[in-house]
Amino acid sequence: MARRSESSQDQLIERVWRASESPEFAAALAARWPLMLIDEFQDTSQLQFANLMPLIENALGSGHFNLAVGDGKQAIYRWRGGDMDQIVALHRGDLHKLQRLHGPNTWTAERIDALNGQIIPETLDTNWRSAQPIVRFNNDFFDFVARKYTADNQRIGEVYDELKTFHQKPAPNAPDFGHIQIDFIAADDLGTDGKVADEMVKQTIEHIRQAQADGYSFGEIAVLTRSRKNAQLVANELNRLGIPLSSADSLSLQFSEPVRLLIAMLTMLSRPGQAQVRYEVLYLYHSVVHNRVPDDAQTEVLRQIASALDEAPIFDYLANDGYDLNPAGLVQLNVYELAEKLTHCFHLFDRPHDQPFLFRFLDEILTFCSRESGHLADFLSHWETARLKVSVSEGLNTNAVTIQTIHKAKGLEYPVVIIPFADWSVEPQRQATIWVDLTTVDTAPLGVAMPDGSVGRLLNAQVALTKNLDTTPDEIREQYTNEISRTFIENMNLLYVAFTRPTDRLYIISERKAFATKLGQATAAYWLHSFLNTSEQAKKAGCCWEESRRQYILMPGTGQRISPEKGENNSTEGIEPIDLQLLKSGSRGQNMQLRRMAERVFDTRTFEQNRERDRKLCAALSLIKGTHCIDKTLDRLIREGVIRSVEVADLRTGLTAIVGHADLADAFGYDRRIDTDRRILTKNLAKGAPHRVVHQPNGGVVLVQYESQDEQNQSYLATFIDLYKEMGYPTVEGRIVWLGNVPGVDVFTVDRL
Repeated sequence: MARRSESSQDQLIERVWRASESPEFAAALAARWPLMLIDEFQDTSQLQFANLMPLIENALGSGHFNLAVGDGKQAIYRWRGGDMDQIVALHRGDLHKLQRLHGPNTWTAERIDALNGQIIPETLDTNWRSAQPIVRFNNDFFDFVARKYTADNQRIGEVYDELKTFHQKPAPNAPDFGHIQIDFIAADDLGTDGKVADEMVKQTIEHIRQAQADGYSFGEIAVLTRSRKNAQLVANELNRLGIPLSSADSLSLQFSEPVRLLIAMLTMLSRPGQAQVRYEVLYLYHSVVHNRVPDDAQTEVLRQIASALDEAPIFDYLANDGYDLNPAGLVQLNVYELAEKLTHCFHLFDRPHDQPFLFRFLDEILTFCSRESGHLADFLSHWETARLKVSVSEGLNTNAVTIQTIHKAKGLEYPVVIIPFADWSVEPQRQATIWVDLTTVDTAPLGVAMPDGSVGRLLNAQVALTKNLDTTPDEIREQYTNEISRTFIENMNLLYVAFTRPTDRLYIISERKAFATKLGQATAAYWLHSFLNTSEQAKKAGCCWEESRRQYILMPGTGQRISPEKGENNSTEGIEPIDLQLLKSGSRGQNMQLRRMAERVFDTRTFEQNRERDRKLCAALSLIKGTHCIDKTLDRLIREGVIRSVEVADLRTGLTAIVGHADLADAFGYDRRIDTDRRILTKNLAKGAPHRVVHQPNGGVVLVQYESQDEQNQSYLATFIDLYKEMGYPTVEGRIVWLGNVPGVDVFTVDRL
């Protein structure tokens, strides 16, 4: 069986039905909703249909009219549980198949009997959207693909039937002119530095410019892609060129170069010592601030700067370019102030098309600071997941190019539709899995010994969707073949939804792959190639396939189109500009900086500061391996807000005394494994954990516990030593380090405790 995704709401409704299967309950609901209209029925899941059946049954029993509308050719939500087979079986009146889908002995199968003699199938065969050439092209193309593959995939005929009942008729008043163009881009033609994706975006921009020149407004143009990633590539380029766009999918902050520059700077300040982050800062600095990509010579210079021992050369490079930043001062700011300062320093607000991204980014930081923490390291951890979700809201400008995925475009129409990246694989993804039904598979390895001595068996299993399943028993191979078939049809449907969105013009941009190979033939690009190579329609249009040919115009559009939006007043005259330099955050004195590792620095149970120096020493000691780490650790704790610059000298003295103490010579070093604050799992849940566990070369361990001299009460160190002895370590020793201006060390063994 294929993977399914059902919402918890649907499952809850099903449980309610099962818990109250009384006729009175169903009748009460049916009285409230006597008429049923189910739209997009091809994307209805089996569970959703099962939940609707009691209402449908009661409505039919009361003589009310019910309507289900759907198109099997537009079933593209199988990943969300949509089952195209339901509408196919229902329209054909094949109730037995519908019952088999739901299980012959289920409560839904019983209710499906109520549909017998009640179904009136109708076919809506008129396309009220598109011009005649576009309707004819879609009929011809999808009939060609269906006939080419029906012998290997019988299920195709259930939707794209051989009798051509799936064909659409143009509306009586549909114009008899339109434009249909297929472009193929080959990697071999782009040179060593060329990228197919970049050329796809470039070709998309050219089609937008051409449509605009022919009289179409930006608001009448849509760019549809298979994936959000590709939509974002197009959106970023349109945004860079200043072309207005509107998108629910594509305006992600993670693809905004100014935001990426800010994130790179924040990361470099929080986590120094990473050459890759340094190079990213320098590269984005040139790309964003100077609006140019570094050439080869400059790239080499940037790499040398990024490979330095620390970040000082980076800030020297920026200072020589007129951007003098003090890293020591920057790390003292909270994350919002820091991002705001960097934004103003690099004059990022001077780029109008980037302002929505910057404001949204600052808004995300402000929200995080108010709800969670104002610390830089905390925000960067949050951003790792948030960056995938945060985007600029859909534009309010109606005269803007629409960019969205094919899934989001279903049901919509646009005068001009451009479909770049029309070359995706039509086979299951590499990491795809399916749940297979094993109830009818008779094999001993499926037996499982139960605790009571009986033998159970595995009824279902999740397996990788590989070609090896073709050699499995018939019951499993049939499910594998069914999944491959459904995936193929779903990809046909994706193209169908995309190709039927335009009213006037359809531009398709694909990649010329190695079509002689099996991998190249398992793509949507191969379908387009085959259509141009062998179809009668391509021959009549004079667009037969040629290896060196890039552009195929199956139907040239004629005449200039006067956009209805033309003449709208989009002038900004009279609008008073806002000086963004005047926007400032609140006073730093009013901000409360929430510090990382607060539970180590403060007594959070009473909200009173408690032996702050000792706790900060503990925080530093958890990061130190030897004396050479002290300064580096203190710098890190300053950046993380744990300590202040004025405390460094005192803490350095204390740490040096501890690390260099004669009785702790075996507790610090770079040649041994050291665990810090690692809890021990015990039956009685022993409280706490050793502050430091040092693994010695002889296999023994040294446990180190830090204690305040103000509280010289019983330590848990004895318990920890006993526990490590039970684990089988040959020698276990303990050290209690009494923190203070003059630290003291007590050495213990199990026998002495």
